[in-house]
Amino acid sequence: MTANEDLATDPVREAERDRLVRVCTRLTGDAQIAEDLAQEVLLRAHRSGRRHEADQSRRAWLDGIARHVCLDWIRHRRRRPEVPLGVPPPERADALNIDREIERGEIIALLDKALACLPPPTRAALVDHYVRDVPLSEIALRRGWSGGAAAMRLQRGRQALCDLLLTELREDAVELGLVDPVARPTLRPTPLWCDCCGTRRLRARFHPAWCLHLECPDCTRAPAVLLHIEGENPFGDTTVSELFAGVRGVRRALGRVSTAFHTLLGNGLPGVSVRCRLCGQRSPLRVGGPYGDVEILCRHCAVRPGLAGIHAFATHHPAMVRFQRAHPRRRGLPARFLEAGGTRAVLLRYESLTSASRLEFLYAHAPMVLLGVWGGTPAPRAAIPPHACEVAPLDSE
Repeated sequence: MTANEDLATDPVREAERDRLVRVCTRLTGDAQIAEDLAQEVLLRAHRSGRRHEADQSRRAWLDGIARHVCLDWIRHRRRRPEVPLGVPPPERADALNIDREIERGEIIALLDKALACLPPPTRAALVDHYVRDVPLSEIALRRGWSGGAAAMRLQRGRQALCDLLLTELREDAVELGLVDPVARPTLRPTPLWCDCCGTRRLRARFHPAWCLHLECPDCTRAPAVLLHIEGENPFGDTTVSELFAGVRGVRRALGRVSTAFHTLLGNGLPGVSVRCRLCGQRSPLRVGGPYGDVEILCRHCAVRPGLAGIHAFATHHPAMVRFQRAHPRRRGLPARFLEAGGTRAVLLRYESLTSASRLEFLYAHAPMVLLGVWGGTPAPRAAIPPHACEVAPLDSE
């Protein structure tokens, strides 16, 4: 088994190759054939074109390739017993057992990497309880915690560990079978109130490098998901990790979303285009459907991937952000479609649940250009222009 000559130009550290030789020797028991197997591992890695920024991530990946290469060699030798084996593996180690041992070592390495990302007190408590079998009462006594506080630390530590395996370490965790490929991080309660019903606090799933997801646990409107941003988001070509760089909390992340959304759509839809999530081409935005949802009219793949509901224009407006801070418990009222001065318009209304304050936005419907804002304090009754008349919801064009 010889390596491709292209590898000669690939700057692979000698220490990395020596380590792979030792891994292959341990798996096969043949120090001589391990040289060729290690070279085959590097060849496969080079052909894959995959790159790793972190040394630990590359090391785990190469170890996985080495495992498969060595198992293939062992199976081949079993099918061809007439071929001399050099130095046979000790006691003809079963391939399944080898596979289990390697996977166990990789899982331990991955969990160590995840634990290293946790705060030291939480990490120490998890290791004491689940690795060293230290009772919960003793953990609490050592650290001066109450029994309830120790249990809560362990619970939050487990959730944080799971979230790491579902986000930053997701690829390796899926490969080792630790997490389901479709699993998502834990939904956690937030101090934010739902804008739709105003009676329940939102639950969030947030990771600055992965997604922001907000939903109401008991909202009368469907769907209950109020915000979901993942991967390539609607704000130009910005990724989630760029949008939430340096952000840790859900409230600040939502502030970043409001700023980005208002920057993109604050002047209405004319001339605005975004990248289609399906084909990657830039396409214009338009208002569609009977309730004025903003959607992408993709000219390339002939589909209309959704972007935002009509209330998103007002929800992320600076006046609404100020209103939310002053009135945490509030709710949005159904949109009213109007004819104002010969222009199709939509009135978006919000009211505080703890005072008489209201906030109203009037938009020209099709381009969603702002015509006026009223309220923020107890709103005057003549907030709507006197010449406006209410009309039925518009059909999609």
